Formats: sequence, structure tokens, C-alpha cells
Amino acid sequence: MISFFINLVIIILASSSFIQNSDYPATDSTTPLKLKCTYRLTFQPDSTDDKSIITEDMLLYVGDKFSEFQSLNHSLFDSVVADLESKGGIGYLQKNGINASVLPKTKFKYKIYKGYPESKITVLDKIMTEKYRYTEAKNLFKWTITSEKAIVADYNCQKATTEFGGRKYEAWFTSEVPISEGPYKFNGLPGLIVKVNDTRNHYTFELISLQQ
Repeated sequence: MISFFINLVIIILASSSFIQNSDYPATDSTTPLKLKCTYRLTFQPDSTDDKSIITEDMLLYVGDKFSEFQSLNHSLFDSVVADLESKGGIGYLQKNGINASVLPKTKFKYKIYKGYPESKITVLDKIMTEKYRYTEAKNLFKWTITSEKAIVADYNCQKATTEFGGRKYEAWFTSEVPISEGPYKFNGLPGLIVKVNDTRNHYTFELISLQQ
């Protein structure tokens, strides 16, 4: 039991130190959020096995000057860490015990900021215990907007295509939500990207809820 606590605390504190790292972008807390978009990511980790399908929900927060994208479970894990630390950290764990299986788990530990800094995409990620951060130009995508239209996730949408990272992508965006944003790194269309997938359907992000 003691070894369980030690391992759990190491995991939590390691994650916490990553979250609170001084290199972590500190967005302007005075800038109000405009939208909270929840996307369902469906992905096939093994390209040779079309039955290896996994789903995970992802969050996109949109403000006037920036956006933040991350896994829902990653966000929940951050909240668990903060709650445990506020209750006494290791002492609280030793007194009450926690079943590690109930902690939120994610396959995606990255956080993606668009517009922070301005005109850039900032990615923070962690592989094992190694943390890293890099930036890219925000205008990564050269979109071709087609005349094809459809209703996707109850929105009137128009189709656009692009290539990125060696894959061809199809996106459906809606002018009913007039912000040039989308899941993951995707952006640059005249409306919110409601759905985007690579043409082999190995990765699909689709909007499942939107809150003002």
C-alpha cells in the first residue's frame, strides 16, 4: 500500500510540476472566454488495424486574443492535482487513500495555444518525464474552400481541404459561428471548424457541444 502511495504521489507531483513550469504560457486572465467547444476525437493508432479505434473528448477554449486546446481528461487531471494539493498532498493521500484507477487518464498530454504569442501556435507536451515546448507560425494551413455544403452537428457548413503533416484533410466549417478557430492546430477558415478528418479517417475531430 505504501509503495502505491509513493508511486501515485510521484505521478501527481510530476504532472503538477509540468503544469506549473515557469515556461508555461500564462494567458491574460483579464481576457474573457467567448466559447467552450467540446470535440470528440476518434483515432486509429494502428494504421494497419482498422479495429483499433479509440475515442477521447477534447476541449477548445476561445478568447478574444487566444485559444487553448487540450484533452478533457487532462484538464480533469489538473483539477484533481490542484484539489489534492489544497487538501494536504501526501498527507491527505496517506490518510484517505485513492484508487489510482479512478484518476482521469489521457493519451494526449499536449496543450496547444493559438495566438499566444500573437500570430504563433505554441505547443507544450510531455513524453515520459521530458517536457518540451515549441512554436510554429499560426498560418500553417493553405485551405481550398469548395462549393460543397452540408449540415454537420446541426450547423450549416461548407467544406474545405488542406494538406498537413503528410496527410490530406477535409474540414467542415460554419459561418454561423464566425471565429477562425478549430480543434488541434487547425485554424484559418472563415468560421468555426465543426469537423475535420484526414482522408483515411485515422483522425477525426467532431464538435459535440458548444457553450457561449
